[in-house]
This record gives sequence, C-alpha cells and structure tokens, in this order.
Amino acid sequence: MVKYLFQAVLDYSTVLSLASSNGWCDSSCSEGQLTLCALINRSLMYLQRGDYRSAVYDLLSAVELSPHDKTIYQTLGVCYHRLVSGFICLV
Repeated sequence: MVKYLFQAVLDYSTVLSLASSNGWCDSSCSEGQLTLCALINRSLMYLQRGDYRSAVYDLLSAVELSPHDKTIYQTLGVCYHRLVSGFICLV
C-alpha cells in the first residue's frame, strides 16, 4: 500500500505541474478547480503517509483557492493536531 501512496503523490504532483506550467485542463473543469482537487487529494495522500508538514503546505495552498471550504480547514486541523501530538511524544 505504501508503494501506491508514493505513486499517488507523484501523480498529483505531475497534475499540478502540468496545470501550472501549460495551463492544461480539459473542457470539464477550470484550471483552479483542477489545482484545488489535486492539492486536496495530494494532501490526503501525505496525511496517510504521515507526512503532516507536506499535507499542511498543500492544504494552505488549497485554502487560498477555496477560502470558504470547511472541509479543508477541518483536515488542516487534523494535520496540526497530529504534528503537535508527534512533537509532544518526541519531547
């Protein structure tokens, strides 16, 4: 399963790279929607891998694109909680 999480992160990174560099998007979505979906999905892959810092980074970028999406803020809270919990356990 871990192998598939790494591949998924690479796939979402490729989508983000294509969307930003070439303005690539099919007719069924806008570039902003594609970027938003890729950021959210990649952050969920990071979350499953335990890479909470990367997940936070993607979610903060997603908030810029969709500042009223409560689910993004909820997931961001989960990431921050896990970051703090991990830090306390290490101390």
